Parts: sequence; C-alpha cells; structure tokens
Amino acid sequence: MKRPAFLLIYLMVLTLTGRTQNLIGVVDYLKVDDPEAFIKLEGECSKIHQERLNRNDIIGWAVYKVMFKTPEDPYNFIIIVWYDSFSKLDDKIPGDICEAAFPGRDASYGKDLLKRHEKLIKRMSSGVFHRQISASRPLDHTGTYFVMDEINVKPGASDEYLKLLEDIYKPVYEEVIHRGRQTSWSLWAKWTGNMKDFQYVSSKGFENLDQANEMMEDTGFFKSVHPDLDIESLNKKIGSISTKVNSEIWKLEYKVIRRVQSPYEK
Repeated sequence: MKRPAFLLIYLMVLTLTGRTQNLIGVVDYLKVDDPEAFIKLEGECSKIHQERLNRNDIIGWAVYKVMFKTPEDPYNFIIIVWYDSFSKLDDKIPGDICEAAFPGRDASYGKDLLKRHEKLIKRMSSGVFHRQISASRPLDHTGTYFVMDEINVKPGASDEYLKLLEDIYKPVYEEVIHRGRQTSWSLWAKWTGNMKDFQYVSSKGFENLDQANEMMEDTGFFKSVHPDLDIESLNKKIGSISTKVNSEIWKLEYKVIRRVQSPYEK
C-alpha cells in the first residue's frame, strides 16, 4: 500500500522553532468507520497523553482528520506522537499512567479507554519521520489545517535539495509566518519504510483553508525576501531534482502540546 504524507509527519503537523531541538514524529495512519465516536473518545484519551507529557515522556500528541476522503480510501485519520529522542521510541506507556491521568476513578478506567480506542481503529500503516528544516512557530502555534506534500528526490540530489530549501526557501517561509499569513513550514525525512515513492514530507500549517488557498497563488513574499533572484528559474531547478508525488489536507482535531513561547508573539 502506498504510504501517505506525514509529517510531521506534520508529520506534520508541525514543529518547534529552529533546528536546535531533535524532533521525531511517529505517525499512525488509521481507518475509522465511526468518526464521531472516535473523536469523542480521543478527547478523553488526551488526558493520558497529557500525563505522558507531564512526565517528559513525549513532546506532544495530536489527532488529525484527513479531509476529502471517501469510504474506499485506506485511511481517514492520523495520530502523531512527537519525541525528542530516538531512544524513547521503544518506550512503553507506564502501567500507572492511566491511574494518574484520571484521579479518583477506578484504576481500570484508563486501560478500558485504550481498549475501546483499539476497537474503533484499524491501523493501516505507521512511519517515523525526522525533522530536517523548520521555519515555524512552536508546536502549540501551528494552526488548524495542514497541507502535507510527499516529495521524491532524485538519487544523489538530497544535499542539493536540502541546501536550496535551507538557503532560499526557508527565509521566505519565515517572512510569511512573521506576517501572519501562515503558521508553520517544515521538512521531514522518512526514517523508516519504503524509500522509493518518497523520502521527504513538507508540512505547511494555516489557520483556515482560505489562507492556504491564498498562499498557493502568492509569489510576492519571495520577491520581498529575494528581490534579485529569479523565482521561475529556482522553481525549475528544484523541480528538476524533486517531484511532489502526493498531497493531502489534514485538519487538527485534538492536541496535547507543551506550551512554548513563540518568536512571533508580541
């Protein structure tokens, strides 16, 4: 089965400021037949992940609905857990975490929630993505809607591709975010899985879909940052070494994220 875009992915979904912090996203692609019941249950399950966050076991957790999917599509929801270390990826949820998340309730309540969660979903695929470049607000400022693009880079061209994004395109996204026209942009490398279809995922966050549509047409920000560069030739250059093979829109439903001061806040 062809694997979807992350982020991280997002994905995503989704980044802390700068490149100083190691950030890894573990993405589960889910088929959910009863979205209403699933979303309601995840709101309660978020308390478990909040306790994990309180213990510094994770950086964050989020649930996304993949928009414009049909019943025939293989997945329609995404869950991402962010970590600050690869060594934490194999850690299990501690046995006492459910009891701590629901003080005053029977110890079996949280465990029952997790069992109900598993009954509502079918896990179609999982992936691990490592953030490479970021021009973003912190994870708790990344918006509601995310355009996720899977990118295939020609063999041997990864260094050139990353340099173009870092030197040319990242400053443009920083300006866009600074002006409040976008909430996040980041590039993630696939750490595991099939590398033939795509190796990178680009995540762009927005407050609403109108904002996302406006940015697809706007090239004025590029010229304001790089007045002496030719955007068409640069786009042709990056297009000669990379191809967008798939694009999706994710809508944030729930998140548990540590509060971080944004450099764009006044």
